[in-house]
Amino acid sequence: MQGIPRSRGVLAGVLTLIVLAACGGGNSAAVVSVQLQSTNTNPHVGETSHVGATPVDAGGVAVQGVGCAFVSSNPGVASVDTANGTVTALSPGVTTITATCGGKAASVDITVRPNDVKLTITKQGNGGGAVFASPAGSPNYVPGTSVRVTATANPGSTFSAWGGACASTASTAPCDLVINADTTVDATFELSETFVSGTWNASLERRSG
Repeated sequence: MQGIPRSRGVLAGVLTLIVLAACGGGNSAAVVSVQLQSTNTNPHVGETSHVGATPVDAGGVAVQGVGCAFVSSNPGVASVDTANGTVTALSPGVTTITATCGGKAASVDITVRPNDVKLTITKQGNGGGAVFASPAGSPNYVPGTSVRVTATANPGSTFSAWGGACASTASTAPCDLVINADTTVDATFELSETFVSGTWNASLERRSG
C-alpha cells in the first residue's frame, strides 16, 4: 500500500498544531487554576474597573494561548465585557464576576456603591456665626445618612432663621436631615448690637430675621 508522501504528512501535522494552538486546545489541559486581578472591587455607580484573568499550571506559571470568558452574575448591578473583563458599575449592589479559562474558573465579588451626595451650607445676613454638621462629611455623604445641623451665633449676633432644606425648622432648634441627594442649607445670622465710636451703643438694636 502506498503511503502518504512525507512532505504531505509533515504539512498535515503542522496544520493540526496550528489549529490546536488557535483554539487553545494544545494548552487547556495544563490549566489547573485561574488567578484574578481587579483594579477596583468597590466602584461607584458609573465608574468602570477591570478584572484580569491568568490561567496557570500546577507550578503557578501562566499558560499561554488559552482564552478567558467573563460573565456577571447580576448584570443589572454591573456588566462585564465577556472578552476583556471591563466592568461597568450600573446600580448599587453586589455582583460576582466569573472568569473561565481552559475549563477552570475563578470569581471575584464586585460591590457597587451609590454616588456620594453633597451637603452645602451657606450663611446669610449681616451677622456672624458658625454652622456645624454632624457627622461632618467631607462634605460628601453616603445617601441615607442622618445629619444634624446646628448654628451658633457670634457675640453681637443672633441666629435668626434656617433656610433651604431646613426651612421648616424653628431657629431655636437644630435641623435634622436625611441626606439622599445634593442638599443645601441656609443659615441666617443678624446683628443684635450696633457698634458706635469704638464702644457698644447703650441702646441695643435688635433685628429679627
